[in-house]
Amino acid sequence: MPFLGDEQLSRAGSIAKEAGATAETGSLTLVYRPPFDWHAMLTYLAARATPSVEAVTAEGGGRYWRSLELHGHRGYIGVGPPGANTLAIEISEPLLPALIPLLARVRRLFDLDADPQPIAAHLAGDPVLAPLVARRPGLRVAGAADGFELALRAVLGQQVSVRGASTLAGRLALLVAEPPAVAPPSPGARPAPPTPPPVTPHRPPEATA
Repeated sequence: MPFLGDEQLSRAGSIAKEAGATAETGSLTLVYRPPFDWHAMLTYLAARATPSVEAVTAEGGGRYWRSLELHGHRGYIGVGPPGANTLAIEISEPLLPALIPLLARVRRLFDLDADPQPIAAHLAGDPVLAPLVARRPGLRVAGAADGFELALRAVLGQQVSVRGASTLAGRLALLVAEPPAVAPPSPGARPAPPTPPPVTPHRPPEATA
């Protein structure tokens, strides 16, 4: 996917400020089709969270936090809890210029473009799956915020447990990453990732011929 140009990124930043951005963060909502098993999604992400990069907190219905870099902008996001068919997202100010591609990544991460009802109706036609689908409505397939991270986790997890892969990913992040330009909110203000501050893994430079 090609990067957005400077003009498009600038326009995205203006949209963010008009949509409720403050000097430090922007607060937006993303629409999804119900139902949404938020607890199951957070449980999955919490079990695979990379230390110092991702965190899941239980307060206030549960939130997912992570740092990331997008088009040269480093910061953090906080996602959740869901409302009436909407999912709240908090975006640190340095990431606002990359708002459009950022929101696309959040939608993929939380599978917000899925339509659960026709999916459930199709799976209900299977006698084995039907009772499972009825018992757990709104399950979604968690995606990834970054393709390089996903590939890295696949390699790290080849011969170890899920927890072991997360530990290795966290150690690697601390070795090669830089902290976000703005730290997440302090624990006294609202739920936030644990210290040390989240860091963002960087892709290695592309090889040249």
